[in-house]
Order: sequence, then structure tokens, then C-alpha cells
Amino acid sequence: MYVEIITKSSASSPSYRPYYRDSVTVTLKGQETTLVQILSVFMSLDLSNNNFKGIIPKEIGDLKIANMLQLESLDLSYNQFSGEIPPAMALMSFLEVLNLSYNHLSGQIPQASQFLTLPNTSFLGNDRLCGKPLARL
Repeated sequence: MYVEIITKSSASSPSYRPYYRDSVTVTLKGQETTLVQILSVFMSLDLSNNNFKGIIPKEIGDLKIANMLQLESLDLSYNQFSGEIPPAMALMSFLEVLNLSYNHLSGQIPQASQFLTLPNTSFLGNDRLCGKPLARL
């Protein structure tokens, strides 16, 4: 993984925010993503391509147990997860990037919080999943 931090603020600047950076560009698996206004302690969790099976544990949305409540990027793609997306995941307010593609998820995509900002590519390959941003409502 390659992480490049781009910052435009300095300690002498009146807009300086000691806990934030202007942006970070993350290149992972050949895909480049720019995240803006992130915490200076960037947290990303990639559990893709692990052949995990069953439902996504509801505890994944309650990551304060593992002190990861401010997770900004979560990749669970290309596993064998089934069932619905746990409602607790919609409470992950710092989540800017989520990839649940190519699992066996079903039901309605949570229509709250950060889920409203995610592209349809976050949910591709889950034929029984519906709701915005997918065309299947």
C-alpha cells in the first residue's frame, strides 16, 4: 500500500487544524482514491478476498470495541458474506470509502449517514441487494 499525504495548511496559517490534513491519496490494489478532510490518524481496514462466509458480524458497525470507531476506509469485497448489511454500519460516520462488492448480500442498503454518499460500485455483484445508489429500489 502506498499512502501519500498532501497538505496545504501549516502551523502558522490561521486555518491550521492540528488533527486534520487537507487530503490523503491512497493507492490500493491499483485503485487511487483521494480522501479529503480526514483525521491525521488515517484508519483503513482491508479484509477483501479472504473467503469469509456468513453474515457480516453486527459488531463490525460497533468498532469502538476495537477503538476503530473512526474508520475511514473498509473493504469487505470478494468474500462470501450473505444476509443484510448490519444497520450498525450506517452509524460509522467517518466512513468515506466502503466496498461490499461481490458478496451475496441481500435486502435494503441502509439509507442513512455515509451510505447516502457512496457510489453504486460499493455494492456491485450483490444481486439481491437493493436501494440507492443501486438501480434496484
